[in-house]
Amino acid sequence: MNRWTPCTLTPAGRPTLAADEILHRVQTRVGLYDGQTRLPGSHEDGAAHLTSRRLLFVSAVKSPSPGQPPLAIALALADVANATLAPGFLRSSPKITLDLAWADPLPASAAAAARPPSSAKPAPWTCHVCQRVHVAPSDMTRSACADCGNARQAARACPACTFANPPSSTACAMCQSPLAPVTTAVSSVCPRCTLANTPSARACAACGLALTGETQRAVVKLSFRQGGSQAFYQALVTALRARASPSPGAVAPVAAPASAPPAPKPLGLSGIVAHQEQSQSSQREALSTAFADLDALMAKAQEMVSLSTTIASKLKQSRDLSAVDDDNDALVAEFRSAMLSLGATASLGTESGALGAKVRGDDRDRALARDLADFLAHVLPASGSQGGILALTDLYCMFNRARGVALVSPSDLWHAAGQLAPLGLPYTARELDSGARIVHTPRYADTGLFAELEAWAKEVPRDGLDAVAVAAKLGPAVSVALARQLLAHAARAGRLAVDAPSGRYFTNLFLVASAAA
Repeated sequence: MNRWTPCTLTPAGRPTLAADEILHRVQTRVGLYDGQTRLPGSHEDGAAHLTSRRLLFVSAVKSPSPGQPPLAIALALADVANATLAPGFLRSSPKITLDLAWADPLPASAAAAARPPSSAKPAPWTCHVCQRVHVAPSDMTRSACADCGNARQAARACPACTFANPPSSTACAMCQSPLAPVTTAVSSVCPRCTLANTPSARACAACGLALTGETQRAVVKLSFRQGGSQAFYQALVTALRARASPSPGAVAPVAAPASAPPAPKPLGLSGIVAHQEQSQSSQREALSTAFADLDALMAKAQEMVSLSTTIASKLKQSRDLSAVDDDNDALVAEFRSAMLSLGATASLGTESGALGAKVRGDDRDRALARDLADFLAHVLPASGSQGGILALTDLYCMFNRARGVALVSPSDLWHAAGQLAPLGLPYTARELDSGARIVHTPRYADTGLFAELEAWAKEVPRDGLDAVAVAAKLGPAVSVALARQLLAHAARAGRLAVDAPSGRYFTNLFLVASAAA
């Protein structure tokens, strides 16, 4: 597990991605193995996030320390040499085995010795072919002979008298001491893709694996305890192939064959007319192609909706609603997500009872809830003297305005807001007794909200509180109508007393007297 590194999380509990990093797939109910050892604790259950550069694991087990985020670690795809999928058998869940290969960097002393001295002064050198001596300052730094053009070879220094002999010498020309035989450098073979690189290569030319230092190997396993192993494996193989293959922009351009010179462009009024005709022709061609595809899609749309309705009815008939079956629930949720991606929303999602409640809490609603939590982190600060509560109607308008054209329906937003607390996010959605729906931070639960309203009422015992004053104290995001609902909620709970004609709220003296007694 020494190749896993910690990673940061967003307020919604998602891993923070780099600017050029793309999220490919997320799978929940995944456990980690270090070799053949099953890791306990926070590694037992979590979500695996696959991106274009990393494999991330976010634990679903809450941290024992309050306020601390869950375990979040990342593994670079560059360290993955191979990936294999093993299907489940009996009580064993499917597993993906990752073979890791990496090279430890050279020590500082070895790296310094391997690097040529950058501050060494240039010295005269002799060509080993034509025996020309390069003594001019401009010739000392040449990499090839000025006469014959052969590459420069380093002179062999005598260990006895330090005389610089030619590279082909077997004995020192000064003291006749024997010189050690020259060892031929062997190619550096990559342990991942077996490419024979040049001896001086620091990284593999094919897969980019570092070749300096000693190659280390390890095995990591991902255990999928609620399905999804096949789809995750396919996405992982695709990501590994994308990293191994060169980018399209790196291909050398092919020289275009010589052709006739282009015809001169028409000028003046005829040029403007020709440009407009060309634009209209391209638009007509694009529209005809688009409508042809749309007609083909509409021809199959009714068949897809009928098929999804039939499969959904069979799934509901084969399941006993009185029993709890996680496998069937996972199957229904996966089928519903597939149908939603195709646009068939009428097949699932309108169920009632236990199945309907579980289907509404599928991956789609949880993903939307995490998007909502990331948005609320900028709108509702978790701490501060103001803010922390918002009406659902205001949140609906603000959230859809931020999403642009990817609008969310009111029912989907309410179902997603209901998933905030079960996911352990620092926000709660609830409905007051009056029917008003709000989203707030833990600070504005009933206990904290009633305590603040009572404290504000004690500051003005004669005049009392009104909705305008409470809205100003709660922050600019709270409207007067929402403040009036909160005061009425506190009055129904008996924490405040209301003067109905004036609409002002005062401290409940009966509670004060009973507390003093």
